[in-house]
Amino acid sequence: MIKFFDEIRHRQSNWWITGIFSALISDMYIPLDRNPDVQICVNRIADLVSNMTIYLMENTERGDRRIINELSRKIDIEPCQNMTRKNWVFKIVQDLLLNGDGNSIVHVSMTSDGYIKNLTPFSMNQVSYRYTDSDSYTILYNNQEYQSDEVLHFAINPRSGKLFFRARLSSAIEGNCCKS
Repeated sequence: MIKFFDEIRHRQSNWWITGIFSALISDMYIPLDRNPDVQICVNRIADLVSNMTIYLMENTERGDRRIINELSRKIDIEPCQNMTRKNWVFKIVQDLLLNGDGNSIVHVSMTSDGYIKNLTPFSMNQVSYRYTDSDSYTILYNNQEYQSDEVLHFAINPRSGKLFFRARLSSAIEGNCCKS
């Protein structure tokens, strides 16, 4: 008889703990990328970086020299026809830190005479990667496949042997916040 009541008490306590945990998770859980504090930090970093000038530099024997030509103008002044340079850099930085798991992909469209026409950032929630062999990969975006030489691929902390970087923001934050 005592064993019977112990079993009932055990089931009730398990239900109570499970019920409270489920309520907390379902009602209060917010993914890290939708956490307002994290979004404010990422947006602030992206705002600061997007205000910086992008210089195209050449290494010479006498030191680095800034190059001023059509390529530097395209990258620093008008990279994308559908957005300002500030918004373009902001999107890339935001993808790197929040939306793209440490990656940002920009499609390079060319003119018929071989010049860069437009640098369009991909929406990172629609991007996936596929290894083609040991040295290359393709990018799938909107059911279209792009070769790695058709895009600019920005990655945070690229590793040798890894062609693209996959990291969750939670692991980056937990790894940095919990260090003593």
